[in-house]
Amino acid sequence: MKWLLSVLLPALVSTGAASPLDGTGDLFSGWAKFSTNFPPSVVLINTQNAAELREQVKQAGGGKVLRRPLQPQDNADGLPHGLRKVLQLRNRIEELSGLPCVLVSYIQITRRDLEKPNIKAIVMTAWKPRDDKAREQELQELIKLTTKPFIAFCGGHHLIYLTYGGTSGIMRKLKPGEKDPNPKYYPGLYKEWDFGTVRIVKRDPIFDGLPDEIVVPQRHYAECKQLPVAFDLLASSAECKVQVIKHRDRPVYGTQFHPEIYDDEHPHGKILLQNFFRIAGNDANVEHLKGAGHPLFR
Repeated sequence: MKWLLSVLLPALVSTGAASPLDGTGDLFSGWAKFSTNFPPSVVLINTQNAAELREQVKQAGGGKVLRRPLQPQDNADGLPHGLRKVLQLRNRIEELSGLPCVLVSYIQITRRDLEKPNIKAIVMTAWKPRDDKAREQELQELIKLTTKPFIAFCGGHHLIYLTYGGTSGIMRKLKPGEKDPNPKYYPGLYKEWDFGTVRIVKRDPIFDGLPDEIVVPQRHYAECKQLPVAFDLLASSAECKVQVIKHRDRPVYGTQFHPEIYDDEHPHGKILLQNFFRIAGNDANVEHLKGAGHPLFR
């Protein structure tokens, strides 16, 4: 009897424990319902701090925010900027991949989820170091083990090469008289900021249809200082050598820039992401799933 209680009691206690994601509305409801019976999907790993997300959902009025229509003008839809970016990226992934996009927090997903055959590609947003090292290590194990097409941007790109033993550091300090594009963000350090030129140094299918020099948005002060031997360098900029990397044996990509931010005047990031989803073999049409009232879109 004591042995049985020792097994059951922790489980009973854990089921009643509050989740860090309580208060985030329906943001991660798709992942809670996700199973092998669902159609092929793209998984978007959200790396935001749970407390930040709770506050943003609260500001948005709580409840159902996942499928709230977005307005072209920022703040016109009543959504905080960070939450709006998450939903916009989810919408763009569905548009570019032709597949449902399931939003999952980094504290939910584990390496075992890689076994799910209907996960066709994984996208990870910018990563910031966390105090919860166990969660970070689990995410690194997922990156090491995945054979599914995987792409991460900015801080997520850093996490990829750090996982494989690479090193990072600041690009450099500002020179005397050099203008700081964002003085409130790590003042005194040189930053690549806004749309800038990146040069392709090694051709790859992810660059199909793109010129040798692409224009993409940057938001960073740090860079990869030493690239692991498992990765090829695909693109560089004048101030940051490591802009795009790819694992030599698997479709795992990292971009220092933010391809998910694009517009009609700057379409190169959009084309790059379209190529990534083409590499993943995602050619399904999501519209019939929406029209049929599929659970992922409720």
